[in-house]
Amino acid sequence: LERGASNLLQLSFELSGSIQSRFATIAEPRDRTFGLWQEDCFELFLRPLDCRQYWELNFAPNGDWNCFLLSDYRQGLEASNDIKIKTLKSRHLTQRYQISATLELAGDALQLNKTFWMGPAAILAAAGSRHYFALEHGNKPDFHCPDHQRRFIN
Repeated sequence: LERGASNLLQLSFELSGSIQSRFATIAEPRDRTFGLWQEDCFELFLRPLDCRQYWELNFAPNGDWNCFLLSDYRQGLEASNDIKIKTLKSRHLTQRYQISATLELAGDALQLNKTFWMGPAAILAAAGSRHYFALEHGNKPDFHCPDHQRRFIN
């Protein structure tokens, strides 16, 4: 995660290993879609300091995406236009897959100024089950949990 202009964030996820070969190469965002977390999905949770509301962003390897605002921990989920996906692209490297996005902050998301909480995560579906990856989670993955987020300072 990197800060661009004052209202832009640059985000990149990278996978290593043979699993990357099943993902498409995308050059732009596709459709705003619900339920992306039920299949392969990269997620980012963003929360301003000293605030209970937060955003959940979902990015699928096919280019579909979504952005939600939650009023509190797993409460009040609603689609949000406070964070727009300016770019979404991917590329295949040797034994690696990378998906990158440029996020444009507007409205309440401008609270995500220089310091905020973030929680990147990934859900990968394979052989009929889901595998969960994050900086940290307990025995049962809960990417929404504030205890599993890290402070981002730019």
